[in-house]
Amino acid sequence: MKISFVTYRRIAVLMLGMVLTWAGAQARMVYPKQWHQLSGTQLLQMGQNFSKSGHMDSAVVCFTIAASRLEGNARGDDLHSGIRACYKLGTIYQFRYYNYQKAADCLLQGKQAAVQAGDSALIALLSHELGCLYLQYESAHQESDFAQSIPYLEQACRNAPQGDPLDSLYVFNLITTGLQFNQVPRTLGVAHDYCQRQRTSNSVTDLCRAAMCINDKNPSEALVWIDHALKRVMTVDDVQHARLTAVVRIIKCKLLDQLGRDSESLAELDRYEQIVRRYNFMEGVPDIYDQKYHFYLRRGNEQLASVNRLRYLEAVDSLSGVTQLPYLIKASSVFDLQKATEEVRMQEERRVRLTQTLWMVTLAALVFLALLVMLYRRNRQLKERNQALYEQSLEQLAIIDEARRATPLVRHEPLPSTDDEELASCEDQPVSTAPDIDEQLLQDIYQRIKAVMESAPEVYDETFSLARLHEMVGSNTKYISRAISQYAHTDFKALLSQYRIREACRRMNDVATYGHYTIEAIAKSVGVTSRTSFIQNFKKQTGLTPSAYLKLAHEKSAEI
Repeated sequence: MKISFVTYRRIAVLMLGMVLTWAGAQARMVYPKQWHQLSGTQLLQMGQNFSKSGHMDSAVVCFTIAASRLEGNARGDDLHSGIRACYKLGTIYQFRYYNYQKAADCLLQGKQAAVQAGDSALIALLSHELGCLYLQYESAHQESDFAQSIPYLEQACRNAPQGDPLDSLYVFNLITTGLQFNQVPRTLGVAHDYCQRQRTSNSVTDLCRAAMCINDKNPSEALVWIDHALKRVMTVDDVQHARLTAVVRIIKCKLLDQLGRDSESLAELDRYEQIVRRYNFMEGVPDIYDQKYHFYLRRGNEQLASVNRLRYLEAVDSLSGVTQLPYLIKASSVFDLQKATEEVRMQEERRVRLTQTLWMVTLAALVFLALLVMLYRRNRQLKERNQALYEQSLEQLAIIDEARRATPLVRHEPLPSTDDEELASCEDQPVSTAPDIDEQLLQDIYQRIKAVMESAPEVYDETFSLARLHEMVGSNTKYISRAISQYAHTDFKALLSQYRIREACRRMNDVATYGHYTIEAIAKSVGVTSRTSFIQNFKKQTGLTPSAYLKLAHEKSAEI
């Protein structure tokens, strides 16, 4: 495993940064027991910080303490921060925990306090959130009058002060509700007012004009404005605009149904389904099956219509169970201080456990860092050793090749024949008592052996043997073995392995020709069929494994 020094340094800096960050957080931390002494603005800011960092439980505790102060005669900072805390709690319970009952409780309490304070911006904000909340319940339960959601959405539009940046969002949701659920006449007043005060064209003005066209029984013109609005909301790719795009697409799908353009409607429904599945907008799943049900019903395919009707009912039932929508109508007052105190106590215990965990993680990180340093040093030493062995191998190959080129080719005379009976008598006798063999003859035999081993390609064939060497040299096996033992100080098998390993090294260094070969392929190319035997002999001769040698050869080739 190769890890650079820069990587080790980055890991060390990261570990040190984690420790310093944790120490700074501990120094700045306000303990939960002191939270009740903070002002409403401080609690609101702390809750927002917890929410941004993903600590939702701590954020809920902060917002709950701030909201609980509305139960008394709250004024000034406590009043406004309490109202905003109710809004924050409502959004957390709605989008984080899917507890719509608690979300409605918090929003209702905040809206009531905002009315008492006379803050029109906060009234509009909380009314809009309540309208969206009730809209999910009423659409899921097919309540055609929308008695809760539309009045809240209208109230948000009418209470939004001049220049409120959320004004367009309020109108957008109201108009899309009217278009999606056939409630256009109830939203026309707001649509007219918005178009009159809005000088520039945007997606909301396009939808307002579409609503007016539908009210005038001109669906074709309405479809044109719907396409304009769709192009505008698709320019930004985020979750909020994806939700708006999904709403506009389902409106377009229903409008195409009214015009009888079923194939285009189904294609638009597929695009709507892609957005719903991608962003997990579970409240949009029933619309998919409902539209498919009506599509197949118009086509006369009762089987598929029944299947999609069943899926629609299952989706509505699942949505109601997950989000607790049936309990929305029972919304009443919110949380008591006793529950908030219990949550503070649990938060304190959680903080203690977190501190202990951080210390353990820090200790483990230091141990891990020490191990990384040791591993780095070991890897560096191993790399230096392998590099030295590789250079030594290259020097030996260079010396051998130079000696081969310097040696002139000599034509050898035929060797004198040896009587088989005399050879057999020599083999039966011990080495100490065997007759002496002519030293010049043995030396000549060994030179012939070297010439064959260094120049004959047949040496690197896996069938090459001592018998074949005997035929190529022109002498008997007894003299050949005696010559190898006396001058090479080894036996035939070991000598053959030396030449094959040496040739394997040459081929590994020839990256241009053999660079794409595997270790097994190189071993077979020099006559070695056993991978285990090749690795053992290669390491014994060079001090390196074939894989390490091949890696160094590739690195050297890349440098050149």
